[in-house]
Amino acid sequence: MKTLILKFATAKFQKVLEPIMLITIMVLGWQTFTKILTKLDVTVALLDAGIWQLLLLAVLIFIGWLIIAWHLTHHFWQRLGLVELSNMVSQFKNLALWQQLGFYWASFALLLLAGVGCLAAVL
Repeated sequence: MKTLILKFATAKFQKVLEPIMLITIMVLGWQTFTKILTKLDVTVALLDAGIWQLLLLAVLIFIGWLIIAWHLTHHFWQRLGLVELSNMVSQFKNLALWQQLGFYWASFALLLLAGVGCLAAVL
């Protein structure tokens, strides 16, 4: 019984650890990106490195917004007592192929629009 509790605690910790490590690596990359570019090419101006830094900052902001939106959706989903996610997936698989494809395209378009919006806000 204790082994099951330890496995559950480890699984939860790993779920939290992966996004934190990804964000940490990206923030450290944002800090050191200009130094790496100037070491590789001496003729790189501050603006050249700054453009890449802004793109990385936009990606960081976009990932942050996705994490916040996912946690808020999950929180509200549980508080409202809506249908389980596994039940919704099985209902999604019962849709016609064109309906599934339309949903995929709509999701992709909204995700792309959110990414472009974060990039436009930063730049």
